[in-house]
Amino acid sequence: MTPLQIIRKLADYRSLTAQKRFLSKIPADSTFWFEAHHGLSHFTPYPYRFVMQEQKHTGQVDYESAPKVLTMILEGMLDGSLREMDFGKAVYALSVRARPDEWEAWYEPVLTKRLRLPITNEVFNEYAPEHLRVPAFPVIYGIPITEMQAMPQDFYMEPLITGDYERIFWFLHNDEVRSFLADGTEWDHFTNKLFYDLLMTGSEDASFVIEGFMEENSITLTDINDVTMFLADGRNPMPLNQRYQALEGIQQIMERHEVNNIWCTEYHPCRLDSAKTTREAFNTIIQQGYEGAVMRHNEPGYGRDATRVVVHPTKKSVLTCTKLLNAKDDTKYAGGVEYVVGKGTINRQKFESPVFSGLTFDDRMTILQERERYLGRKFEVLSCGLGPDGKLVFPIIKKWR
Repeated sequence: MTPLQIIRKLADYRSLTAQKRFLSKIPADSTFWFEAHHGLSHFTPYPYRFVMQEQKHTGQVDYESAPKVLTMILEGMLDGSLREMDFGKAVYALSVRARPDEWEAWYEPVLTKRLRLPITNEVFNEYAPEHLRVPAFPVIYGIPITEMQAMPQDFYMEPLITGDYERIFWFLHNDEVRSFLADGTEWDHFTNKLFYDLLMTGSEDASFVIEGFMEENSITLTDINDVTMFLADGRNPMPLNQRYQALEGIQQIMERHEVNNIWCTEYHPCRLDSAKTTREAFNTIIQQGYEGAVMRHNEPGYGRDATRVVVHPTKKSVLTCTKLLNAKDDTKYAGGVEYVVGKGTINRQKFESPVFSGLTFDDRMTILQERERYLGRKFEVLSCGLGPDGKLVFPIIKKWR
Protein backbone atom coordinates (compact mmCIF):
# COMPACT_ATOMS: atom_id res chain seq x y z
CA MET A 1 0.00 0.00 0.00
CA THR A 2 1.45 3.37 -1.01
CA PRO A 3 1.67 6.30 1.42
CA LEU A 4 -1.08 8.12 -0.49
CA GLN A 5 -3.35 5.10 -0.21
CA ILE A 6 -2.61 5.00 3.52
CA ILE A 7 -3.59 8.62 4.17
CA ARG A 8 -6.72 8.22 2.05
CA LYS A 9 -7.64 5.16 4.07
CA LEU A 10 -7.08 7.07 7.32
CA ALA A 11 -9.31 9.87 6.06
CA ASP A 12 -12.10 7.40 5.27
CA TYR A 13 -12.32 6.10 8.83
CA ARG A 14 -14.91 7.89 10.92
CA SER A 15 -13.49 7.07 14.34
CA LEU A 16 -10.11 7.44 16.02
CA THR A 17 -10.32 3.83 17.17
CA ALA A 18 -10.55 2.61 13.58
CA GLN A 19 -7.65 4.85 12.56
CA LYS A 20 -5.48 3.50 15.35
CA ARG A 21 -6.37 -0.07 14.49
CA PHE A 22 -5.30 0.58 10.90
CA LEU A 23 -2.05 2.30 11.95
CA SER A 24 -1.12 -0.62 14.16
CA LYS A 25 -1.07 -2.87 11.08
CA ILE A 26 1.37 -0.74 9.04
CA PRO A 27 4.80 -2.44 9.07
CA ALA A 28 7.61 -0.60 10.82
CA ASP A 29 9.70 -0.67 7.63
CA SER A 30 6.98 0.93 5.52
CA THR A 31 8.19 4.01 3.62
CA PHE A 32 5.10 5.77 4.96
CA TRP A 33 6.70 6.25 8.38
CA PHE A 34 10.05 7.43 6.98
CA GLU A 35 8.60 9.90 4.50
CA ALA A 36 5.84 11.18 6.79
CA HIS A 37 8.43 11.80 9.50
CA HIS A 38 10.30 14.21 7.23
CA GLY A 39 7.15 15.85 5.93
CA LEU A 40 5.88 16.49 9.46
CA SER A 41 9.16 17.63 11.03
CA HIS A 42 8.64 21.30 10.24
CA PHE A 43 11.57 22.55 12.30
CA THR A 44 14.23 20.13 11.10
CA PRO A 45 15.45 21.62 7.81
CA TYR A 46 16.82 19.66 4.91
CA PRO A 47 20.54 20.25 4.34
CA TYR A 48 19.87 21.68 0.86
CA ARG A 49 17.70 24.64 -0.05
CA PHE A 50 15.61 24.36 -3.17
CA VAL A 51 12.63 25.89 -4.93
CA MET A 52 9.81 23.59 -5.96
CA GLN A 53 8.88 23.95 -9.59
CA GLU A 54 5.68 23.05 -11.37
CA GLN A 55 5.32 19.35 -12.11
CA LYS A 56 6.14 18.45 -15.73
CA HIS A 57 5.63 15.25 -17.70
CA THR A 58 7.62 14.20 -20.77
CA GLY A 59 5.05 11.76 -22.07
CA GLN A 60 7.08 8.70 -21.06
CA VAL A 61 6.09 8.26 -17.45
CA ASP A 62 7.38 5.48 -15.19
CA TYR A 63 4.97 5.84 -12.28
CA GLU A 64 6.26 2.75 -10.49
CA SER A 65 9.73 4.20 -9.94
CA ALA A 66 8.56 7.37 -8.15
CA PRO A 67 8.63 5.92 -4.61
CA LYS A 68 12.22 4.76 -5.11
CA VAL A 69 13.26 8.22 -6.27
CA LEU A 70 11.78 9.92 -3.20
CA THR A 71 13.53 7.46 -0.88
CA MET A 72 16.79 8.10 -2.72
CA ILE A 73 16.37 11.86 -2.33
CA LEU A 74 15.64 11.76 1.39
CA GLU A 75 18.32 9.23 2.25
CA GLY A 76 20.84 10.90 -0.07
CA MET A 77 20.39 14.25 1.63
CA LEU A 78 20.77 12.75 5.08
CA ASP A 79 23.88 10.65 4.43
CA GLY A 80 25.50 13.10 2.01
CA SER A 81 25.58 10.73 -0.95
CA LEU A 82 23.30 13.05 -2.93
CA ARG A 83 25.33 16.13 -3.74
CA GLU A 84 23.62 19.50 -3.71
CA MET A 85 24.31 19.98 -7.43
CA ASP A 86 22.43 16.76 -8.19
CA PHE A 87 19.58 17.46 -5.80
CA GLY A 88 17.55 19.61 -8.20
CA LYS A 89 17.86 16.98 -10.92
CA ALA A 90 16.60 14.31 -8.55
CA VAL A 91 13.56 16.40 -7.53
CA TYR A 92 12.82 17.04 -11.20
CA ALA A 93 13.10 13.31 -11.92
CA LEU A 94 10.61 12.63 -9.16
CA SER A 95 8.13 15.19 -10.48
CA VAL A 96 8.33 13.59 -13.92
CA ARG A 97 7.67 10.09 -12.58
CA ALA A 98 4.98 10.86 -9.99
CA ARG A 99 1.28 10.65 -10.69
CA PRO A 100 -0.30 14.13 -10.46
CA ASP A 101 -2.47 13.22 -7.47
CA GLU A 102 0.48 11.64 -5.63
CA TRP A 103 2.69 14.61 -6.40
CA GLU A 104 0.14 17.06 -5.03
CA ALA A 105 -0.95 15.09 -1.96
CA TRP A 106 2.28 13.36 -0.95
CA TYR A 107 5.60 13.99 -2.70
CA GLU A 108 5.50 17.78 -2.81
CA PRO A 109 4.19 18.18 0.80
CA VAL A 110 6.92 15.84 2.07
CA LEU A 111 9.67 17.74 0.23
CA THR A 112 8.37 21.15 1.33
CA LYS A 113 7.66 19.94 4.88
CA ARG A 114 4.02 20.95 4.61
CA LEU A 115 2.51 17.50 4.98
CA ARG A 116 -0.81 17.26 6.79
CA LEU A 117 -2.24 13.92 7.85
CA PRO A 118 -5.84 13.11 8.88
CA ILE A 119 -4.43 12.24 12.33
CA THR A 120 -2.62 14.30 14.96
CA ASN A 121 1.12 14.14 15.49
CA GLU A 122 0.45 12.55 18.87
CA VAL A 123 -1.39 9.65 17.22
CA PHE A 124 1.33 9.38 14.59
CA ASN A 125 4.00 9.12 17.29
CA GLU A 126 2.01 6.47 19.12
CA TYR A 127 2.45 4.00 16.25
CA ALA A 128 5.55 5.22 14.38
CA PRO A 129 8.91 3.51 14.99
CA GLU A 130 10.68 5.29 17.82
CA HIS A 131 13.42 6.82 15.65
CA LEU A 132 10.82 8.23 13.24
CA ARG A 133 8.57 9.96 15.74
CA VAL A 134 7.90 13.64 15.09
CA PRO A 135 9.34 16.09 17.62
CA ALA A 136 6.60 17.57 19.76
CA PHE A 137 5.73 21.17 18.98
CA PRO A 138 8.15 23.19 21.13
CA VAL A 139 5.64 25.39 22.92
CA ILE A 140 6.43 25.95 26.59
CA TYR A 141 3.37 27.03 28.54
CA GLY A 142 4.42 29.01 31.59
CA ILE A 143 3.55 26.75 34.50
CA PRO A 144 1.51 28.60 37.15
CA ILE A 145 3.08 28.37 40.60
CA THR A 146 1.62 29.13 43.99
CA GLU A 147 4.82 29.85 45.91
CA MET A 148 5.07 33.58 45.39
CA GLN A 149 8.48 33.57 47.07
CA ALA A 150 9.81 31.91 43.91
CA MET A 151 9.37 35.17 42.04
CA PRO A 152 12.45 37.41 41.71
CA GLN A 153 12.60 40.93 43.11
CA ASP A 154 12.08 42.50 39.68
CA PHE A 155 9.41 41.22 37.32
CA TYR A 156 6.82 42.42 34.84
CA MET A 157 3.05 42.14 34.88
CA GLU A 158 1.04 41.94 31.67
CA PRO A 159 -2.64 41.21 30.91
CA LEU A 160 -3.87 37.62 30.94
CA ILE A 161 -5.41 37.05 27.52
CA THR A 162 -8.43 34.75 27.60
CA GLY A 163 -11.57 34.22 25.58
CA ASP A 164 -11.86 33.75 21.82
CA TYR A 165 -8.19 34.21 21.08
CA GLU A 166 -5.90 31.91 19.13
CA ARG A 167 -2.36 31.57 20.45
CA ILE A 168 -0.11 31.90 17.38
CA PHE A 169 3.62 31.39 16.83
CA TRP A 170 5.25 33.02 13.81
CA PHE A 171 8.55 31.40 12.86
CA LEU A 172 11.07 33.21 10.69
CA HIS A 173 13.24 30.23 9.89
CA ASN A 174 15.12 29.08 6.80
CA ASP A 175 14.24 32.35 5.00
CA GLU A 176 10.49 31.93 5.25
CA VAL A 177 7.70 32.89 7.63
CA ARG A 178 5.37 30.17 8.86
CA SER A 179 2.74 30.33 11.57
CA PHE A 180 1.49 27.62 13.92
CA LEU A 181 -1.18 27.20 16.54
CA ALA A 182 -0.13 26.17 20.03
CA ASP A 183 -0.90 22.49 19.30
CA GLY A 184 1.52 22.47 16.36
CA THR A 185 -1.08 22.78 13.61
CA GLU A 186 0.15 24.98 10.79
CA TRP A 187 -2.03 28.05 10.53
CA ASP A 188 -2.30 30.22 7.44
CA HIS A 189 -5.46 32.27 7.93
CA PHE A 190 -3.72 35.56 8.65
CA THR A 191 -2.44 37.17 5.47
CA ASN A 192 -1.26 40.64 6.45
CA LYS A 193 1.47 41.00 3.83
CA LEU A 194 3.03 43.99 5.56
CA PHE A 195 3.52 41.99 8.76
CA TYR A 196 5.21 39.17 6.86
CA ASP A 197 7.30 41.60 4.80
CA LEU A 198 8.43 43.29 8.01
CA LEU A 199 9.60 39.99 9.45
CA MET A 200 11.58 39.24 6.30
CA THR A 201 13.00 42.74 5.68
CA GLY A 202 16.56 43.17 6.82
CA SER A 203 16.56 39.76 8.48
CA GLU A 204 18.89 37.79 6.26
CA ASP A 205 20.01 34.66 8.09
CA ALA A 206 17.80 35.68 11.04
CA SER A 207 15.99 33.00 12.94
CA PHE A 208 13.37 33.94 15.50
CA VAL A 209 9.85 33.17 16.66
CA ILE A 210 7.20 35.69 17.69
CA GLU A 211 4.45 34.65 20.07
CA GLY A 212 1.10 36.40 20.03
CA PHE A 213 -2.65 36.13 20.41
CA MET A 214 -5.15 36.85 17.67
CA GLU A 215 -8.85 37.62 17.80
CA GLU A 216 -10.50 38.07 14.42
CA ASN A 217 -8.06 40.52 12.78
CA SER A 218 -6.36 41.95 15.88
CA ILE A 219 -2.99 40.69 17.08
CA THR A 220 -1.31 41.21 20.45
CA LEU A 221 2.41 40.35 20.39
CA THR A 222 3.64 38.91 23.69
CA ASP A 223 7.16 37.53 23.17
CA ILE A 224 10.02 37.13 20.71
CA ASN A 225 12.64 34.40 20.91
CA ASP A 226 15.63 33.03 19.09
CA VAL A 227 14.39 29.97 17.20
CA THR A 228 17.45 27.85 17.91
CA MET A 229 17.22 28.42 21.65
CA PHE A 230 13.44 28.06 21.58
CA LEU A 231 13.63 24.67 19.90
CA ALA A 232 16.49 23.46 22.07
CA ASP A 233 15.85 24.20 25.72
CA GLY A 234 13.58 27.22 25.85
CA ARG A 235 16.26 29.65 26.98
CA ASN A 236 16.53 33.12 25.55
CA PRO A 237 19.72 35.21 25.68
CA MET A 238 17.71 38.45 25.92
CA PRO A 239 16.04 39.59 29.16
CA LEU A 240 12.31 40.19 28.94
CA ASN A 241 12.49 44.00 28.92
CA GLN A 242 14.62 43.92 25.75
CA ARG A 243 12.16 41.53 24.13
CA TYR A 244 9.32 43.91 24.98
CA GLN A 245 11.30 46.71 23.32
CA ALA A 246 11.76 44.62 20.18
CA LEU A 247 8.01 44.01 20.01
CA GLU A 248 7.34 47.71 20.53
CA GLY A 249 9.60 48.38 17.55
CA ILE A 250 7.40 46.13 15.41
CA GLN A 251 4.31 47.94 16.65
CA GLN A 252 5.79 51.35 15.81
CA ILE A 253 6.61 50.27 12.28
CA MET A 254 3.07 48.96 11.88
CA GLU A 255 1.68 52.29 13.10
CA ARG A 256 3.85 54.24 10.66
CA HIS A 257 2.29 52.19 7.88
CA GLU A 258 -1.17 52.87 9.34
CA VAL A 259 -1.68 49.27 10.43
CA ASN A 260 -3.52 49.68 13.72
CA ASN A 261 -4.44 46.10 14.58
CA ILE A 262 -1.00 44.79 15.61
CA TRP A 263 0.50 45.91 18.89
CA CYS A 264 2.80 44.87 21.71
CA THR A 265 1.24 43.66 24.95
CA GLU A 266 1.00 46.20 27.74
CA TYR A 267 3.53 45.56 30.50
CA HIS A 268 4.18 47.02 33.94
CA PRO A 269 7.49 46.81 35.85
CA CYS A 270 6.99 45.59 39.42
CA ARG A 271 9.02 44.70 42.49
CA LEU A 272 8.30 41.88 44.87
CA ASP A 273 9.14 44.05 47.88
CA SER A 274 6.78 46.80 46.68
CA ALA A 275 3.17 45.75 47.12
CA LYS A 276 2.12 49.13 45.75
CA THR A 277 3.62 48.62 42.27
CA THR A 278 2.09 45.16 41.98
CA ARG A 279 -1.28 46.35 43.29
CA GLU A 280 -1.39 49.33 40.93
CA ALA A 281 -0.35 47.27 37.91
CA PHE A 282 -2.95 44.61 38.63
CA ASN A 283 -5.69 47.17 39.16
CA THR A 284 -4.85 48.95 35.90
CA ILE A 285 -5.10 45.66 34.00
CA ILE A 286 -8.43 44.79 35.63
CA GLN A 287 -9.83 48.27 34.90
CA GLN A 288 -9.09 47.67 31.23
CA GLY A 289 -11.43 44.70 31.22
CA TYR A 290 -9.00 41.78 31.52
CA GLU A 291 -9.81 38.85 33.81
CA GLY A 292 -6.34 38.50 35.28
CA ALA A 293 -2.63 39.05 34.79
CA VAL A 294 0.63 37.23 34.11
CA MET A 295 3.72 37.88 36.22
CA ARG A 296 6.93 37.22 34.29
CA HIS A 297 10.61 37.07 35.14
CA ASN A 298 12.79 39.68 33.51
CA GLU A 299 15.73 37.29 33.45
CA PRO A 300 16.53 35.38 30.24
CA GLY A 301 14.64 32.17 29.84
CA TYR A 302 11.36 31.01 28.44
CA GLY A 303 10.23 27.73 29.86
CA ARG A 304 11.42 27.51 33.44
CA ASP A 305 8.67 26.71 35.94
CA ALA A 306 8.74 30.08 37.68
CA THR A 307 9.06 32.15 34.51
CA ARG A 308 5.35 32.91 34.48
CA VAL A 309 2.88 33.14 37.30
CA VAL A 310 -0.71 33.24 36.07
CA VAL A 311 -2.99 35.38 38.26
CA HIS A 312 -6.57 34.51 37.32
CA PRO A 313 -9.01 35.24 40.15
CA THR A 314 -11.98 32.90 39.74
CA LYS A 315 -13.02 31.99 43.30
CA LYS A 316 -16.20 33.80 44.22
CA SER A 317 -16.80 35.06 47.77
CA VAL A 318 -19.43 37.24 49.41
CA LEU A 319 -18.04 39.65 51.99
CA THR A 320 -19.61 42.07 54.43
CA CYS A 321 -18.03 45.53 54.47
CA THR A 322 -16.51 46.24 57.90
CA LYS A 323 -14.20 49.18 57.21
CA LEU A 324 -13.48 51.82 54.60
CA LEU A 325 -9.85 52.98 54.54
CA ASN A 326 -9.41 56.49 53.15
CA ALA A 327 -6.62 57.26 50.74
CA LYS A 328 -3.83 59.56 51.92
CA ASP A 329 -3.84 63.13 50.70
CA ASP A 330 -0.58 62.74 48.78
CA THR A 331 -1.83 59.83 46.65
CA LYS A 332 -3.80 59.86 43.41
CA TYR A 333 -6.79 58.42 45.26
CA ALA A 334 -7.01 61.40 47.64
CA GLY A 335 -10.63 62.27 48.32
CA GLY A 336 -11.75 58.68 48.01
CA VAL A 337 -11.40 55.30 49.67
CA GLU A 338 -8.29 53.25 48.97
CA TYR A 339 -9.40 49.92 50.45
CA VAL A 340 -12.70 48.29 51.20
CA VAL A 341 -12.28 45.83 54.07
CA GLY A 342 -14.68 42.93 54.34
CA LYS A 343 -15.16 39.75 56.32
CA GLY A 344 -16.32 36.41 55.00
CA THR A 345 -15.80 32.65 55.05
CA ILE A 346 -14.01 30.27 52.67
CA ASN A 347 -14.12 26.54 53.33
CA ARG A 348 -15.39 27.24 56.87
CA GLN A 349 -12.39 29.49 57.53
CA LYS A 350 -13.33 32.99 58.65
CA PHE A 351 -11.23 35.89 57.42
CA GLU A 352 -11.11 39.66 57.09
CA SER A 353 -9.35 41.09 54.08
CA PRO A 354 -8.76 44.45 52.34
CA VAL A 355 -9.79 44.74 48.69
CA PHE A 356 -8.28 47.31 46.35
CA SER A 357 -8.94 46.27 42.74
CA GLY A 358 -12.22 46.61 40.91
CA LEU A 359 -13.04 50.17 41.94
CA THR A 360 -12.95 53.12 39.54
CA PHE A 361 -12.00 56.63 40.68
CA ASP A 362 -15.69 57.58 40.69
CA ASP A 363 -16.50 54.51 42.82
CA ARG A 364 -13.91 55.54 45.39
CA MET A 365 -15.27 59.07 45.64
CA THR A 366 -18.89 57.91 45.90
CA ILE A 367 -18.15 55.33 48.59
CA LEU A 368 -16.33 57.92 50.70
CA GLN A 369 -19.17 60.43 50.36
CA GLU A 370 -21.82 57.82 51.20
CA ARG A 371 -19.80 55.66 53.59
CA GLU A 372 -22.75 54.96 55.90
CA ARG A 373 -24.60 53.37 52.97
CA TYR A 374 -21.70 50.98 52.31
CA LEU A 375 -20.63 49.93 55.81
CA GLY A 376 -22.31 46.63 56.66
CA ARG A 377 -23.26 46.08 53.02
CA LYS A 378 -22.44 42.84 51.21
CA PHE A 379 -20.31 42.75 48.07
CA GLU A 380 -19.10 40.02 45.70
CA VAL A 381 -15.41 39.38 45.16
CA LEU A 382 -13.33 37.19 42.84
CA SER A 383 -9.92 36.11 44.14
CA CYS A 384 -7.24 33.43 43.98
CA GLY A 385 -8.29 32.19 47.43
CA LEU A 386 -6.73 32.78 50.83
CA GLY A 387 -3.01 33.34 51.24
CA PRO A 388 -0.81 32.13 54.11
CA ASP A 389 -1.59 35.36 55.96
CA GLY A 390 -5.32 34.59 55.95
CA LYS A 391 -6.16 37.36 53.47
CA LEU A 392 -7.52 37.13 49.94
CA VAL A 393 -4.95 36.88 47.15
CA PHE A 394 -5.54 39.36 44.28
CA PRO A 395 -9.17 40.09 45.18
CA ILE A 396 -11.40 42.06 42.78
CA ILE A 397 -14.69 43.69 43.73
CA LYS A 398 -17.27 42.64 41.16
CA LYS A 399 -20.48 44.20 42.51
CA TRP A 400 -22.32 45.42 45.58
CA ARG A 401 -25.47 43.78 46.76
